[in-house]
Amino acid sequence: MDSERKSFEDFLKKKLAWQLIEKDKTLRLTEAQKKEVKENIKTAETDSKENIRDLYHIVFVPAKDGLKEIDLGHLS
Repeated sequence: MDSERKSFEDFLKKKLAWQLIEKDKTLRLTEAQKKEVKENIKTAETDSKENIRDLYHIVFVPAKDGLKEIDLGHLS
């Protein structure tokens, strides 16, 4: 679980960094760099659901003797 959390945190940091770069109007990016930023943001948006699902794939449901852990697995 720790490696999945680290992977998710790294993903979020990169996604936020690309978004901050796009919003920063003081940067003088070339057209190629602007295109790269947009592509990376688009990729991060499409990968968001998968990354969240990979992190949160364990569900706890009430059982007679406490909580039962159900691993939904990775839906790749």
